[in-house]
This record gives sequence, C-alpha cells and structure tokens, in this order.
Amino acid sequence: MRIQLRVARPGIEPILNRTCPSCGYRKMHVHEQHRNRRIVDWKLDTVHQVRVKCPRCGKTATCRPDGIKPGLHRTGAVVTYGIMLYAFGLSFEAAAAAIRALTGHGSKTAIYRDVVAAGSEAQKMHEARAGMPVRIVGIDGTGQKLKGGSAGVAFAVDAEEQVLLAVELVEEDNPRQVRRFIKKICNKYCVDVIITDEHDSYEKTMQSNDITAEHRLCQTHWKKSKQLRIKSLKKQAEERGWDPVVHDLDELRRLIKDNPPSAIGRIQKIHDRYLIYQPPKIGEEWTLGFHMRMLTLHLLEKWRRVGTDTQPTNNTAERMIGLLLKIRSKTMRGFAKPENIIRFAHLAAYLRENRKMCI
Repeated sequence: MRIQLRVARPGIEPILNRTCPSCGYRKMHVHEQHRNRRIVDWKLDTVHQVRVKCPRCGKTATCRPDGIKPGLHRTGAVVTYGIMLYAFGLSFEAAAAAIRALTGHGSKTAIYRDVVAAGSEAQKMHEARAGMPVRIVGIDGTGQKLKGGSAGVAFAVDAEEQVLLAVELVEEDNPRQVRRFIKKICNKYCVDVIITDEHDSYEKTMQSNDITAEHRLCQTHWKKSKQLRIKSLKKQAEERGWDPVVHDLDELRRLIKDNPPSAIGRIQKIHDRYLIYQPPKIGEEWTLGFHMRMLTLHLLEKWRRVGTDTQPTNNTAERMIGLLLKIRSKTMRGFAKPENIIRFAHLAAYLRENRKMCI
C-alpha cells in the first residue's frame, strides 16, 4: 500500500488571538513580549510565543505559532511521523529510536499515547457514519493475541463500498455477544443483507425475531467446506468400491462448482436415492449412505442462502481483518489492552481510506 502524507509544518511567529477565552472580551493586549520556547522538531529548535492579558477580567493567555499545542513540546509533524511508523509495523521502541535520530528526543510512551489518541479519533470518524443505510454488510471474526492472553474481535464491513463500519471485542463462540453486535449494526445502518460464514452463533442470531436483515452465507467459505466434505466421502466410497456413490459425489462437486439453474432439482434426485438410510442408533457411527442423505439435505436447505447477486462472498470482511489487524499483529508480541485492538483497527482503516491526505 502506498500512502501520500503531507504534514503541515509549524509556524515560527505566534498567531495573536485577542479574544479572551474566559469572558469573551475582544481587546486583549500584549502582556509579555516575545520569548522563545524550545520544541522537538527536525527543522526547528525554538519558536516564539506571546502572553496576552484581558483588561476586563485580568486573565492571561499564551499565543503560539500554528501547529504548536499547549503542553506539548513535540510539533504535530513529529507526532504524526511517530504514529505512521508504528502503523507501518515498527514497535514503539523502534519508532521512538527513529524520532530520536531525527530530533534528538523520543519516547516510546509518548508514541503509545499518540497512537491511542489517533485511534480514538479514527473510531469517532467511523462511528459518525451511523444512520447512513448500508445494503450489504459482511461480518467475520478472528482471534487476537494480547500480552498474557487473547481476545476475540468481530469486524463489520460495507461489502459494496469496502469500508469499515465497526470493530468490537466479540467471541464468535458466544451467541449472546454475536447477537448484540449484529443487532447494533442492523439498527445503526438499516442493513438489508448480512453475509457470514457457517458459524453456529451467526445461524442462531439471524433466526431472532428482532433482526430483520436477510442472512446469506459466504459462497467462498461454503463451497470450500462442502468440497472438503465431498472429498472425504469420495475417498471412503472408493475404498469400499461403491461406484454409484462416487458418481453421485462427482456430480455434487460439479454442481457446487458451476451452480447451474437445474442444480436444486438434480440434488433433490440424489437426495431421494438415500432416503432409505436411517439415522444410526446411539453409540453407532453414521453409515456412508446416511452421510450422503445428510449432505444432500444440507445442500438443499442452504443452497438459496449462499451468496447474493451483488456480493457472493465475505472476502471483503476477511480481507479487512488481514490488512487492518493480522499483518500488523505478526510483528508484535500482543496488544497491551483489549481496547487498543479496536483503536488500531480503526486507525489502520482510516489510513487506507485516506491514502492521500494532509495533516
């Protein structure tokens, strides 16, 4: 990924603001002449600042150059540079070392605070989209390592615009957390269709009466899992010499791959041939015939819910997880706090969505 970043340089001379921040009087006068203030920057060592005083209330204030914040010795350019170094894969210590090489001063704690603050601002920008209708949302989850543990993370992505909508700490194995997350997304964005994989938590959640969005299964996940199941059954059938079963499995594999208009009718015919195989008794293993019966039944039940006309897969959500989180997590021991996972994902998404920006 290539990002073009233009950082505003700080000024040298102060910008006089004659409006009193306390009482609003607009005729503050210079109380103290120019004095130098040391700053951390790779081009400037000092800047000028002026003290002004309000004749009405007697309060004083400091006027600084543009790009210099009160209580912060580092310029905005230095802060941004440290955030970008961390976002691109350096550790806090390595980013601080790079800052020290340029300016003579650098702290990993300061960069940590800057990254947390930037991530919180990026999260607010993404949450500001709430209320805008989104037709198709892809939802997927992953695990993320922490220092001393791990946490589950769920991503919600606009599948058509390919932009991040939300990131939350959600364990996919916890239906209650999944339901709360999906319900929140549906309420915020008036979602028509939600695409997920076949995880049981998603299946249970989407059957709730208070969730009106249509549930579709990710075509890529679904096809892959079914082809693996067919491959396993075909191996058993070949070992036993059951050629009719092998032939049926080959036909199922082609139907799943090509998805012809006649697919459901042909699967139904195959399913009817295996209705004679009854469920096994308690403690007994499934027969190969009953495996075929259940496989074809599953295909018939799920076929019309796989994919959509405009977005057949959940690859957008998977891709977001990889680009925004998994790639970065490979270069680190783990996030210090669970909430930092959310902040970093929003920060990385903001950088990708605004590859040409001025700060």
